[in-house]
Amino acid sequence: MSEYQLLSLGQICSLIKDGTHGTHPRHKDGIPLISAKDVQDGRITISSATSRISREEYETIHRTYEIKEDDLLISLVGSIGRSALVTREHGIFSAQRSVGILRSDRSMVDPKYLYHATCDNQFQQQLQSRSKSTAQAGVYLGELAQCSILLPPLPEQKKIAEILSGIDTDIYIHQQKAEDLGILIRELLRDHFQEKCEGSDLRLEKVTRTTIQYGANASASKLRPGEPRYIRITDIKEDGTLNELNAVGIDLPLKDCSDYMLNEGDLLLARTGNTIGKSYLHSKPHEELVFAGYLLRVALDKTTYRPEYLFLFTQSDIYKNWIFETSRTGAQPNINAKEYGSMTIPSAYVEEQDDFIAIAMSLRSAKGILNNKIEKLKLLKQAISSDLLSGRRRVSV
Repeated sequence: MSEYQLLSLGQICSLIKDGTHGTHPRHKDGIPLISAKDVQDGRITISSATSRISREEYETIHRTYEIKEDDLLISLVGSIGRSALVTREHGIFSAQRSVGILRSDRSMVDPKYLYHATCDNQFQQQLQSRSKSTAQAGVYLGELAQCSILLPPLPEQKKIAEILSGIDTDIYIHQQKAEDLGILIRELLRDHFQEKCEGSDLRLEKVTRTTIQYGANASASKLRPGEPRYIRITDIKEDGTLNELNAVGIDLPLKDCSDYMLNEGDLLLARTGNTIGKSYLHSKPHEELVFAGYLLRVALDKTTYRPEYLFLFTQSDIYKNWIFETSRTGAQPNINAKEYGSMTIPSAYVEEQDDFIAIAMSLRSAKGILNNKIEKLKLLKQAISSDLLSGRRRVSV
């Protein structure tokens, strides 16, 4: 087999440029003008929310070139390095300066191989090292052109791209299923809780068995075996699960942690900052967790109000609208324990709660299984990609 060649983008691309640097009047029914935020997860998103410009503005921008099928777009400002290939389905569009445009010299590099190579950690590290540490990180075109990738012979490039694109297809299929399920769950929660909150005079403070409690004011430390984990606002994800990658311990003597140790069925609510309103339901009694001061603990009387039912309510648009309305008055979004206690919650008999919990939690579980599969596929692709793109593993063609 022929050896890999280490070549720069400047050597293997016939076009390297960025989008328009000008300011262009927006045109409601015009041609899409995408930015870096529209290039994510290997996809270019053009929607009704995308900025648009007139045909005249488009022709001015593209006097000397046009964005074509199989051109690679890459984000150059902010979240650097997200890339995607242009397809025929995208139609005519333009791009802002935060987007780089790379056109493969097909005699040297396959466009799909170039896409996968730019997603690889080795290439991403080059971009990060060449980004300018200003108020908003960015990569200049000259620096981009000097970034390099390893190139096997063209037939091998195509085979590698085929393997990696196959995994991408599996990821995309699972993502679509997860997104569809997410829409179904959101609609189910909205419709159910809209009905159960209508005319309700039930307040959260009426169904708690203790006062709503503030968490521990302490610092994070290295998580040591046998010691409790410290849960902060940033550890709680939007879907109410914990980010396991951020596990930390607490810099507080164990004897002082007991008042802040979570019990099964306790619900945590974020009370301040940009993440205000996020929630987490503790359902693993074997896992010792201590919660931080910017979180509130709600302990319910489980015989009359199920913690799972209130948790599901905190995942609904009804709750999120209440959070927005209640927290927007100050300079910093904040909701204290008293305000949370006075929140109107859905009123339902325990039997109704149990029936709804069974349906909604099963759908959330199914979505969680899909998300786990997606993460495993991404890890699989990362491992295979690293081996193939580095030449540690070769393919037969």
